[in-house]
Amino acid sequence: MQETEIAGLTFETANLAQAQKSTQIYPSLQIQYQKSGMVRETAIDLMYTSAPADEIHWGDDSDRYFDILDFDTFRVCVLAWNCTDDEINTVTEAIETAANSVLEISKEYRLNSHGETYGCAAVHMDRSTYDQLSDLIAFGGGSCKEGYVRKTELFEALGDDPDDAMNHLMQDFNKTDTAIEAPRSTFMTRRART
Repeated sequence: MQETEIAGLTFETANLAQAQKSTQIYPSLQIQYQKSGMVRETAIDLMYTSAPADEIHWGDDSDRYFDILDFDTFRVCVLAWNCTDDEINTVTEAIETAANSVLEISKEYRLNSHGETYGCAAVHMDRSTYDQLSDLIAFGGGSCKEGYVRKTELFEALGDDPDDAMNHLMQDFNKTDTAIEAPRSTFMTRRART
């Protein structure tokens, strides 16, 4: 849901946030869109969280639209200022489409005896798809031993875009001596010595 523009509103920022009630803290992701160049600020804030709907509270500003979209394992809080119904409906539909694709992917995962999900990565693995990936990701095959790698360890080892990092590693691995350019004089000297 980090589209550059939805319904004429431009993506501004994405920040980690928290939903909290008493001592219970739920990690959340807050995404903000706004229309630039407006006299009155037109904006939509989205907060993705696993917090129960009755524990989500986002201020008492009476000049804004507020709604909570409830999905199986998470909720999206929609907060809008000075938006038309069409703008709010377009953003809400985009959220529902994105959420349903996440839920479809997660149905393909199985659960192990430790309560961890496992399966194949059905999407490009990078930070934007992190929450769509299973806890354990199928890895290997071909000439390598098949198994699973922890999602947390994969991102820790390869950074925010493991798929891109692995592609670069495979390119380096697949290079042969004939594909590496060597200075002509060095090659000729070696041949002369043999």
